[in-house]
Amino acid sequence: NGVIKTDKTIDELNEHLNSLRTKVGEKPKATDIQFHVGNNIQTTLVTEIEMENGDTVQRFADVSSDRKREAELRRVYDAIDATTVGIALWDKDHKLIFANEWGRQIQSSFGFDLAPGCSRAEMIENQIKKGFFSIPDNLSVDLYIEMSSEEMKKQSEGFSREFSMGDKELVSTSKFLEGGIYIQTFTDITELKKQEKALKRLQDATDQMPTAMALWDHSDKLVYANKILRDFQSDYGFEMTEGISRVDMLKNQISKGAMNYDNKTAENFHNEFLEMMDSSEDGAKVEFETEFRGKKTSMLANGFRLESGDWIQTVVDITQQKQREAELESLYKAIDVMSAGVIVWDKNHKLIFANRDMRENPFGFEFKQGVSRFEMLEHQERLGFSPIPKGTSINTRINNSMKKMTESPEGSMITEIKVKDEELLSASVLLEDGSYVQTYTNITDIKKQQAELTRLYDAVDKLVNPIIIWDPNNVLVFCNQAAIYRNKNEWDFDLKPGIKRKDMLKHLIGKGMQLPKGLNVDEHMGIQKGRMLEKKEGITAESKMGDLTFLATSRMLDDGGFIQNFTDITQQKKHEEQIALQKERYSRVLGDLNSIVFDSNLKTGKVTYEIPENLNSEWGDLAQATTSIEATEDFYSFVREDYRDAYKKAFKEHVKGETDAVRIEHLNKTQDGSEIWYETRAKAVFDKG
Repeated sequence: NGVIKTDKTIDELNEHLNSLRTKVGEKPKATDIQFHVGNNIQTTLVTEIEMENGDTVQRFADVSSDRKREAELRRVYDAIDATTVGIALWDKDHKLIFANEWGRQIQSSFGFDLAPGCSRAEMIENQIKKGFFSIPDNLSVDLYIEMSSEEMKKQSEGFSREFSMGDKELVSTSKFLEGGIYIQTFTDITELKKQEKALKRLQDATDQMPTAMALWDHSDKLVYANKILRDFQSDYGFEMTEGISRVDMLKNQISKGAMNYDNKTAENFHNEFLEMMDSSEDGAKVEFETEFRGKKTSMLANGFRLESGDWIQTVVDITQQKQREAELESLYKAIDVMSAGVIVWDKNHKLIFANRDMRENPFGFEFKQGVSRFEMLEHQERLGFSPIPKGTSINTRINNSMKKMTESPEGSMITEIKVKDEELLSASVLLEDGSYVQTYTNITDIKKQQAELTRLYDAVDKLVNPIIIWDPNNVLVFCNQAAIYRNKNEWDFDLKPGIKRKDMLKHLIGKGMQLPKGLNVDEHMGIQKGRMLEKKEGITAESKMGDLTFLATSRMLDDGGFIQNFTDITQQKKHEEQIALQKERYSRVLGDLNSIVFDSNLKTGKVTYEIPENLNSEWGDLAQATTSIEATEDFYSFVREDYRDAYKKAFKEHVKGETDAVRIEHLNKTQDGSEIWYETRAKAVFDKG
């Protein structure tokens, strides 16, 4: 009637029960049979025993509660067996009663079968032998077990210890139960130890950070502060220990003069900081100045709230950043007042910055942030003074300039452009982020000077006089065409910039040039430079090369170099030689005639004369002096006094036109007192007849 709960047929059930019948002399057999009793299921232990006479005796016992308790214990057992914590139960003789799966697997990996009845001492000896466990050298295994038992007896709640077993970190707990039985648990804390090491490294790292950091709980009590913050507060007599109040820390800073917080109280500043932090996803940021170990420092305090309600505070030293900001501000101001125009464009050709010279441009374009380079060039084109060549579009101009900068090894390009009547030098430099800087320098005056210098250069280059310029190291910097031509055609020397003066002089010496006696080339050049340094106006010297004579003028330049100008005076020297020869002949003729020639300028009073050598002794000092004197009354002193008036009268009458010429005889007195007769003949020549 469905009372027995089974999935077997009646025949199968009957066969099963018959198999469990206890024969005479056998150990009793039993089986559980579940019956439906009302809404409940009852478990009954059924025992069937066969008697000697062939009868059977059946016994039925309700074991429902026992089976339920067994099921619960089995679940506990299975749970203990499956847990990742190792569990071992030992009797009073240290023999294993039970070990769960994790414990058995661990010992199995060491080659030990952790089976009920095994000895704890054998287990420990195996671990020591395999190198996975150690005890103090002065202890035996049995003594170690005895000492651990004594430790359990002392601590009713049990004791724990950490130890390593192979590559695992374990913590064991041992506790006595009733009847001398004790239980041990083994927990793998390898990952926890790794995390602990990582946290320790993190703490050590934060302690080494130059940024001060503190972790505050939701009540604004200190959880942790790193070393630099601890040191800072310690310098002002405040110890950053766990649990201290942030308000107390701020009060100490204010009282010690470390901060003033705009004269706010510690409570007000603290509350405002928290309000700022909690009102923004980015947290709070406050800049302030303080003094740390005698040095004024600019600081930036940041605060950020965590999901737990705790919050992190960092304090960064921004002194260098503030100094850089000041430097950049100075640089900005300097660039802004530069006489050259400066523009910075972003990678999309939008304006980032334009200095004052550009903002005050003469073509009426407003340089406001964000305006495009295209708009600027379009504005210039519209007003008729675009720097873009005809036939080139604005976009092409911009793209070409970017291409040139990109392809340039320096990432730059330089061009000359003309805007209105001004000549500009445009330089563009590409930056790493794709933005670029343009500068515009007005070179109108420079271009004019350049044109003038070009004309001057051409003029000097075409002078008939050779011109040579040497640098401070006696290396040729410039030589004009005349210098090149003269050296090449006269002395077969290829004169060009870069040659050394010493090499040139050695070549010319080989061609007949003579240096002052006793001097080599180096000495000659050194003496010349020394004389040029003494005479700022320069030095002049004649030099002779074969039939040619040159007058060389050398003058020191400001940079230590010097310029030389060579004038061919060969013809002048020939004329001088001819004049000297004629003078010598003229003097001999006058000597033969015992005559002296005087040429007097009546307007200036200057008298030029020529006294032959054979009359020098008679005319004394006058013959030894120059060939001209100023005519005074003393000039007539060589005429004897009693002839002097007649002598003067003869000249006056002739000058007045009363006579055609002067012809008068007179006595002259010489320096030795002797007297000599002379006849003076003279005739005046008038410019206007």
